[in-house]
Amino acid sequence: MTNSHSSTPHWRETAARWTVLALRLAVGGTFVFSGLAKAIDIWGVGYKIDDYLAAFGWSWAMPFAGMMAVALPLFEFLAGLMLVIGSFRRATVIALLCCMAFMLPLSAYVMACNPVPDCGCFGEALTLGNTATFWKNVALTAALAYLLLRNKRLRSLYGPAVQWLTLTMPAIVAMIVMAYGYYFQPMIDFRPYKVGTVLTNSGESFDDSNYVFIYEKNGVTKEFSINNLPDTSWTFVDRRETVVNHEADKKASPITAYDGDNSAADNLIPEKGVTLLLIPDIEEINSLTNFRLNDINDLAADSGYQMICLTGSDEKQLDEWRELSMADYPVYRMDDSQLKQIARGNPAVVIVADGKIAYKSSFTDFYADFDNATKGKHLDIKTYTESMGEDYEYFLSLMLALAIGMAALLTINRAPLFFKLARLKKNKSKKASDNRQPSPNATDSDLN
Repeated sequence: MTNSHSSTPHWRETAARWTVLALRLAVGGTFVFSGLAKAIDIWGVGYKIDDYLAAFGWSWAMPFAGMMAVALPLFEFLAGLMLVIGSFRRATVIALLCCMAFMLPLSAYVMACNPVPDCGCFGEALTLGNTATFWKNVALTAALAYLLLRNKRLRSLYGPAVQWLTLTMPAIVAMIVMAYGYYFQPMIDFRPYKVGTVLTNSGESFDDSNYVFIYEKNGVTKEFSINNLPDTSWTFVDRRETVVNHEADKKASPITAYDGDNSAADNLIPEKGVTLLLIPDIEEINSLTNFRLNDINDLAADSGYQMICLTGSDEKQLDEWRELSMADYPVYRMDDSQLKQIARGNPAVVIVADGKIAYKSSFTDFYADFDNATKGKHLDIKTYTESMGEDYEYFLSLMLALAIGMAALLTINRAPLFFKLARLKKNKSKKASDNRQPSPNATDSDLN
């Protein structure tokens, strides 16, 4: 009976520690994934925040959208990682609970009223419906409430003296990932229009594929075929391939652009040759950028390339912009959501060679190599297309460097403790061995 009572608290304590560990890994891992997915595509986070602010009518908050787009992924990634490794045990849980105190009611409202088609919790990496998002937030909040009471039952991997470094090193890595995605393109492209994707004109037939396009208007989501796309009052959400094509190089993504009379532009993407596809937000293009765009267009024309500008601005804004910029290249309107899916940046540049996306980046990055790509009075597109690498390799290298740095910090921080434990174990073993050996002065009667 005594043994039963004495073993029960030990069993409960062990179960509580395992529960804390499991919740740390599950909740922390969710926030790490959410933060990293957003950090990779910082432009996408900004677009999603703009969608929320527009849906709520909070135009006063629009100037702060960029700041929020940086702060949110940084907070989620760091707080999630701190929870996993146990650094700042109480402060981390409190910070995450404060975050959920805002996110949970927000997701309840979004589920009930559907102001946006999806929450954007995991960026473009994983799309959750509004109902699934709400219940996910309920589970996270419940787990954090438990950790608020029990998190100190499990020690941190790192000692208090170096926990600030466990926050600083991941913060630096996250900011590098965000800066890369902002000035170039996301290190991992989760969108439908990856490099190598075949772009086709709206209405063209596909060899082995059939697509359904999902649009949203006033909270209503509908599917449309390629031959029955809606007008520009609908917002592009996603596309779904109904007949899977297993040959990656034949996978096609149609785009639709509109001329001044709201009719679809014909032959937007030529079957052969090279097309420069510029995608600016008209209102934010300054005069210097306009001057550079005109220079690029002149060189492209002399080199036999076509340059096209696609924008989500309305016709009135386009007329004003044409007059100010003196653009000598065709400008078409395009659904704003689909336009932003093709490439990130304001403006962004996409090079289409033989109908395939061969290069895409921000205009800042494109123009930085402009002198190298200019051969006399000709533009050498190969300078850009041959430089396109696998950006996800940079991401993997950063994550590996972070893992090595964190492991080295753990080794340095905990090495004295390991040596101390080893010494204590050795002394304990020696003492036990001495107790088992008979004393030299012991008599026969003592031995018996």
